[in-house]
Amino acid sequence: MRRAPSSAALARTAGGRPDQEPHLQDIAQGIATAGIEYYLPLFFDDTATVFDYFGAGAGLVLHGEVDEALQRFAADTKERHRFLQHDPDRPILPPEAIYLKTDEFFARAGRPCHLGAAGQ
Repeated sequence: MRRAPSSAALARTAGGRPDQEPHLQDIAQGIATAGIEYYLPLFFDDTATVFDYFGAGAGLVLHGEVDEALQRFAADTKERHRFLQHDPDRPILPPEAIYLKTDEFFARAGRPCHLGAAGQ
């Protein structure tokens, strides 16, 4: 369900200054600027993942070292957040508010098939 973000949520995200953050000013005026997807949790009670688009009988095939790739992505995302979280002009939400954690990904994926290829 879509909702207007509360003043408190915007203030927390913008370090107490939502009226001085360009992204949040644009959002308040109905302008979809680049990067707006990172603020979706402020506007929706639930956000969809790729798993929400799969049918009940859908199977998932994973290729390669998905666990390692997800771990690297999580580490990179946390580092980026750590680096940028103090910028008052570009407030960001914590990664866990935007992305699935690795264990959540695999819980939603169920028991996927793994595809492997052998070369000569």
